[in-house]
Amino acid sequence: MGYTHYYQVNKKAIQGNTEKLEAKYQLALKKCQAIAKAYNSELKAIDVKHPNRLSGYTVHSKPGQYGGLFINGTGEHAHEDFCLREHLKENASEFCKTAHKPYDQVVVACLIVLKHYLGPAFEVNSDGDACDWKDGLSLAKQVTKLKTLKVPKSIEVTSTCEREHLDFETAKKMLVKKGQVHTFRAYGSMLLGCDMDVKEVLKLIERYRVELSGENMARLDHKLALKDDKGWLFIECLGEAK
Repeated sequence: MGYTHYYQVNKKAIQGNTEKLEAKYQLALKKCQAIAKAYNSELKAIDVKHPNRLSGYTVHSKPGQYGGLFINGTGEHAHEDFCLREHLKENASEFCKTAHKPYDQVVVACLIVLKHYLGPAFEVNSDGDACDWKDGLSLAKQVTKLKTLKVPKSIEVTSTCEREHLDFETAKKMLVKKGQVHTFRAYGSMLLGCDMDVKEVLKLIERYRVELSGENMARLDHKLALKDDKGWLFIECLGEAK
């Protein structure tokens, strides 16, 4: 299916507590609006047509009109809409496939905020692990100032969160000096192989934070990994980190 987040309202948990939880839901939506606005504003300050900007978001747009939440990326950085209904009870079993595109950070931030306010009444899961949710958590805390926010317990914690990041020169020494470099690109649960020019790989390493791959990819000699706008890229190496 591809990298996806899953969320739903626990109908049993809201019974007898609908009014109180609805108020919390509306507050959470306003927090999500602030998160989306802050994310967009920061990017537009760099470039009004920044490729990672949101295509649009609507929260409590006008009285009497749709007051839910709609978020997606722009152009090739768009994927599935992230939607929340105007009222809590209107939400069913939902999912949003972001494919790890940049707007995923905003989606994750909103899911964290919703879980914080609604507790057991809001169930969430993901194809990602707790490490994949770190950027969203950071964004949510930065904008809302809620220091007690955390990644939901339902999101798996794996050893991949203990990552060893490398500086540019160290990573460069691990690559072939010229020619083509084999890479694997992660698309959901699939890996697609591709040869890339070493100069293009170096540009990515210089731009994005690079780290050592996990054991499985290291066995295939793809010992470097980075996460760019398209998701995870695993890079073949000749040497070891020194």
